[in-house]
Amino acid sequence: MSFSSSQREMNRDNSLDSEHEISRLVDTAVSCKDIEVKKKVIDVLEVYGEQGITPIQDIIDLNHATEVKLYALDAIKRIKQESASRRLLSALR
Repeated sequence: MSFSSSQREMNRDNSLDSEHEISRLVDTAVSCKDIEVKKKVIDVLEVYGEQGITPIQDIIDLNHATEVKLYALDAIKRIKQESASRRLLSALR
């Protein structure tokens, strides 16, 4: 096995681990009744950047508390702003 194929395999494994973790986080946010726990889950998903947007949207869709929905929308806005900033910095280099 060459280094590049080994590295691809590790990246795939890391991606699967991330997907599993994200799925677990969404399940926690959906099943929990505590608004503060839901917010903490959104904070963790925000760390995933663009990969966290869809799961945060899922939390919005499956949640009834306006406070959580607004918190989640703010998180998505921050992710998109950060992503746009990174793209701009990359373009300037």
